Amino acid sequence: MAISFAQNIKSYFTACYRAHMIRFGNFDLWSATDAQNEWQDIFDQVEAENMPPPAGDPRACPEGGWDQTTRKQFLSDFQAWKDDGFQP
Repeated sequence: MAISFAQNIKSYFTACYRAHMIRFGNFDLWSATDAQNEWQDIFDQVEAENMPPPAGDPRACPEGGWDQTTRKQFLSDFQAWKDDGFQP
């Protein structure tokens, strides 16, 4: 079964994460097109543990960052979304 943005990827991005990226990154994490266009940067920032910012970081959302399990699952799903042709 192919990974799709609506079913698998969008749910990782909370309203707070979305608001931060609209404000500071100039793209919408809830837009499949924007996420596809920024795919490499999003992947790299998550892999480097810069996104989402961890609790205690002044840029952090109230829900904090991701634990390692969530981070690894996101990276796997995000890579699969690309490999499956960026299904909406």
